[in-house]
Amino acid sequence: MAAPPGTQDLPRIVLGVLFILVIGVASLYILQPFLPAVIWATMIVVATWPFLVMLQARFGGSRTLAVTTMMLLLLVIVIAPLVMLITSIVGQAQHLSEMRGLEITIPGPPGWVASIPWVLGFWAIVVLLHAVAGAQQRVELWALLLCGAGLLTLSLWLSIQVPLLLVLLLIAAAALERCRVRAATS
Repeated sequence: MAAPPGTQDLPRIVLGVLFILVIGVASLYILQPFLPAVIWATMIVVATWPFLVMLQARFGGSRTLAVTTMMLLLLVIVIAPLVMLITSIVGQAQHLSEMRGLEITIPGPPGWVASIPWVLGFWAIVVLLHAVAGAQQRVELWALLLCGAGLLTLSLWLSIQVPLLLVLLLIAAAALERCRVRAATS
C-alpha cells in the first residue's frame, strides 16, 4: 500500500518548523537585554520623524544633512543632561568625603506638618530615617538621602520633562510643516 502524496516529507516539514521556532526563541532570548533600548530607539525615531522630514525639506532634499543634524541634536539632548548629572555626582561625592567624621542628630518633624497631606509622605520617610539615624548618629545617611533625593528628582525631571518638551516641539513643527505643505499645494 502506497503512502498518500506529501506524507513522506512530513517529518522534514515538522523538523524544519521546529528548528525555525527554536532559532526564533533563542534569538529572542539573546536579544532580551537589548529590547528596552530597541523600544526606546523606535519611540525616538517615530517621535522625531516629522522633524527629520521637515529638516530634509529645508536642506533641499538632502537626507544626509538632515540625519546628521538630527543625530547631533539628539546627542546634545541626551549627552548634556548626562554630563550635568555626572558632574553633580562627582561634586557631591567629594563634599561627602570631606564630611565623613561629622555626627548630627535629625530632629523630628514639627506637629503642624502632619496636617498637610502632600508633605506627609516625605515626613514619614524623615521620621523613619530619624529612627535609623538615631542608632547610627552619622551624617552620611542624611547627606546621602538628600543627595539621592536631589539626583532622583533631577533625573526624573530630565527623563520626563525634556522628552515631553521635545515631543511637543516636534508635534508643533510637524503641524506647521503640514500647514505649509497644504498651503503650497492649494
